[in-house]
Amino acid sequence: MALILNRFFGTRSWAFVGYASSTSSTVDLSSLSAGDIAAGDFCVYVDYDRGVSGLPTAVTPSGFTNRVDEDGGSVYRGMVSDKKLTGSETTVTGMAGLNSNKVALVFRPSLAFTTAAASTPTSEMTDGNPSSQAISPSAETSAVLIIGVSGVLGTAAFSSASPAFDATMANSDSDLLVGYKNYA
Repeated sequence: MALILNRFFGTRSWAFVGYASSTSSTVDLSSLSAGDIAAGDFCVYVDYDRGVSGLPTAVTPSGFTNRVDEDGGSVYRGMVSDKKLTGSETTVTGMAGLNSNKVALVFRPSLAFTTAAASTPTSEMTDGNPSSQAISPSAETSAVLIIGVSGVLGTAAFSSASPAFDATMANSDSDLLVGYKNYA
């Protein structure tokens, strides 16, 4: 998924602030891996869950915009949502199923922005190796964040990423792996 800032203010760049992860329904943003959130920061929230007896109920956290809501048959659901933070957020609550997995990434823009626009997300939920997901950020005139997600009941991994992600983050049981590439 590529997130593209509104081009009204010209070219921007993103600084990675940190991430928080969880294996419950809630992510604690005060536990960011580095730094604290501030007003104007941008949060990308990835939620992957397994239902007890069917699909978990889709939950878009309060104030977030859902970009991806993908189900994997009868029991798995993956969601990606984002929000321009006010700086007062402490927790983000999402789906609550049998196997909850969440990662929240926080980025700080170099200039203020009003809205974020997402490209048409490419996603596939499959039992096997997914088909290649191709995104071409070179045509954009604004700073672009590419977000990649792999979720599995086991140890999540990317089969390939070209060019390589700037960083990847997993939740504590490694069922969810999220990577990002910053094109400034």
